[in-house]
Amino acid sequence: MELLCGAPQSKDTVGGVLSPNRLRILDDYIRKELSYDIHVADLAKKVGQSVPHFTAVFKNTTGLGPYEYITRCRMLRAHELLATGEYRLGQVARAVGYDDQGHFTWRFRSFFKYTPKLLMMQARLKSAERPKKSDERLQPVFAK
Repeated sequence: MELLCGAPQSKDTVGGVLSPNRLRILDDYIRKELSYDIHVADLAKKVGQSVPHFTAVFKNTTGLGPYEYITRCRMLRAHELLATGEYRLGQVARAVGYDDQGHFTWRFRSFFKYTPKLLMMQARLKSAERPKKSDERLQPVFAK
């Protein structure tokens, strides 16, 4: 099963793993709640497990700890939003659960190895290069 946040599933598991249905429930919940604080205790409760057991089983299943997975989801969503060139940095930071824009920038740079502002500038440059609908080059030329 491929997860929405793109984390690979672990092949070498010792102990239990989450069922695909439970994993989908968690993945959907995390994506829906990205702009809020997400606690491991809440995730464990969603699937009816204790926090220590859930943490171990989640890592066995995804290859990532719960907080690593949440961070991955946040960063991938932030990348999607920034790549459109339509949002300000603060808007994206809040949309993925960071109240502090500086902390968001630090996390983003640690994850992708480049800054969110660089991605925003690239997106805006690409957008500026596209011809506008009112651009004459798009108007058909008819011979009289």
